Amino acid sequence: FNGSWPDMLCAGVGGLILGYVSTWGILTKQERILLEALSSWIIGTFAYGITLYWPDYTCFGAIAIAGALDILQGYKMTFSVVEILSKNPVAGSANFMEAILYTSVITTFLKLGQGTASFLFNEDEGFADTSLECSNAVDKYWLFLLVPLGSMAWSGGFNPDYNELPM
Repeated sequence: FNGSWPDMLCAGVGGLILGYVSTWGILTKQERILLEALSSWIIGTFAYGITLYWPDYTCFGAIAIAGALDILQGYKMTFSVVEILSKNPVAGSANFMEAILYTSVITTFLKLGQGTASFLFNEDEGFADTSLECSNAVDKYWLFLLVPLGSMAWSGGFNPDYNELPM
């Protein structure tokens, strides 16, 4: 998302919080959705607050989207399209609509967190347009190290066995 090193650190903290909340086994599916929406509101507030406090070093878009990337429903959308194409249109359409609605809830709560941080910091101009334009990105040569580490971290979300890790 063209973020800087501080963006990566803040997004990692947000992702850890969200990942920890997502693994609670004592919650039902509806309670988990509500708690993940609340967590995305906290991530949005945290990300925009940091962006308002250090506008030259951080970017709201990079922190918020990368922090909430764990619960966005890209895999479910892709799988539902495959279901529709394999002549199971009812289940595929239902899964597709559920993924779209769930993603819209998460992004709405991120935007609500942005508004909360704007209110807390008395930012009367509305949302800063520059907070979505990330200009101080990590050097592209670091991607050689970061892409394998990121793939290992994302694969951990699926609880793989040791022999299934991308090594």
